[in-house]
Amino acid sequence: MNERQFQAWLVDRAPASAPASLHDRVLGIPADGALHDPRRRAAGTVRSLAHSKGRRRALALGLVAAVLTGSVIAAGVWLDRKDDPPLPANGRIVVAVGAGAEVVVVDPASGTTVPLSAAEADGRPIDASALQGATSLAWSPDGRSIAYTTPSRLGILDIGTGAQRQITGLDACGEFAPCGVAWSPDGETIAFTNGASLGLADVSSAAVTTIATIPGDLTSPSWAPDGRSIAFARRKELFVVRRDGSSLTQLLSEGEDRMGPVDVHWSPDGKRIGFLSSDAWHDIGGWALQVVVVDLDGSDRRVIADAGSCFCLGWWPPGFTWSPDGTQIAFVTLGFDPGGRVHDPHVPVAGGLYVAGLDGSGRRLLYPSLKGSPAWQPVP
Repeated sequence: MNERQFQAWLVDRAPASAPASLHDRVLGIPADGALHDPRRRAAGTVRSLAHSKGRRRALALGLVAAVLTGSVIAAGVWLDRKDDPPLPANGRIVVAVGAGAEVVVVDPASGTTVPLSAAEADGRPIDASALQGATSLAWSPDGRSIAYTTPSRLGILDIGTGAQRQITGLDACGEFAPCGVAWSPDGETIAFTNGASLGLADVSSAAVTTIATIPGDLTSPSWAPDGRSIAFARRKELFVVRRDGSSLTQLLSEGEDRMGPVDVHWSPDGKRIGFLSSDAWHDIGGWALQVVVVDLDGSDRRVIADAGSCFCLGWWPPGFTWSPDGTQIAFVTLGFDPGGRVHDPHVPVAGGLYVAGLDGSGRRLLYPSLKGSPAWQPVP
């Protein structure tokens, strides 16, 4: 294709929105052969070959951009959005064990575990007394603070300074369905459940707004990575709602023969929702817990890991979460006693905090004898 053909190709495909002057300027640039026309040279209108080529390329690129932009607009898609920010690295894991017990912090690399009150931040001990008896924890996106619920309050603990403040009181947190908490991706809002309501709390002002009310205990709120929607559970059902309270949708119901969903978490890449559930009762007693993922419309239910067993009578089942970088899962199991039977190697025997790959492979016990819900610290 010579330059004249290239110019014709550009103009033929340029959208109507491209400035007419740009068409004219591209067409008005002489081809290389015209640069050697003695009549033009004599008229003093010939510029250097390099300058003309550069000018021609710049204008042609401008028209190509117009062509592409027009095509994108015609397709109804804009490509001017910023790329998704990189996922954070993996920090420490804290586990809310509830029932008056202390929150513990686990190093996922070494497995070293200490009470949160014995850990340090910025060289100072952490005053974790506010988290005594916490039933749900969520790290802030910057990994500096923890939002938490107890049976009576929603609060925030600043790990760096030790400052803590109560956001609001809670009055409808059951033992079997504790109030849940989740921090928005932008760090400005906390979602929480309190009995039959799903609320949002402004981190700065502590102003609270209820965005959904459904009869029954709501649990396990989780923000979509884009901050536009929140998933949560009620009994056997999984819901999602827009942050303004609109478009409340039931994604699935686990049915009477299943336990869950429990500890709902949106995957860091925004493509799936994970939770604990069970579709089997061990013959020696107790639910056979599983880490389950579904697509965003609730379809394609897949079990990605076995997570031990739980009688789950009178207390909240253990929990599950994703690593901040989206490459691993963490879950707590109460253990599984095969009772002299042949043990399924895919099911953890020892209770405690485990990490594994996204398909459940490479399972590794970090710390034994834990129960409760894990929260994995993001490190920006």
